[in-house]
Amino acid sequence: MKTSRCPRGRNLLLLGALVSALSTGCSNDCPAEDPISFKGGFTDPTRTFYRSSNPDGPFLHFPGGRVYDLVHGLRETPSLVLPFVSFSQNGSMSVSPGNQSVISIDDKIVRVQNATCAEFYLFVVATTLPLVPPDADAGSLVDAGAE
Repeated sequence: MKTSRCPRGRNLLLLGALVSALSTGCSNDCPAEDPISFKGGFTDPTRTFYRSSNPDGPFLHFPGGRVYDLVHGLRETPSLVLPFVSFSQNGSMSVSPGNQSVISIDDKIVRVQNATCAEFYLFVVATTLPLVPPDADAGSLVDAGAE
């Protein structure tokens, strides 16, 4: 006598529960807060490099929806902004992926928004230094993959 089982139905139910659990962390249900003006951080004497804190912290608390206006004090609009996130206020960090740090910049501020509902800590560096040496022209640059 055969016993009737429904493994396919159970598997679909488990798959549905897994997708539901995973998708809750990826939605953008947290509305953006009003920007917080942050005038801390460090700008070097030449006004070409800014960082929001020391590299070992303490980092800025960065819960879901948080928006910071980092007043950078640089001499012009940054040419490069790198946001990093951490799970703790001090310690290790990694480059911020995806919409964990949505960036907009101008000559006064770097605006950083956590467009997720996840909680992080934020460290930002910005520079006005050219990304290509000023004496280089397009013809003198070599493709890194060229042999």
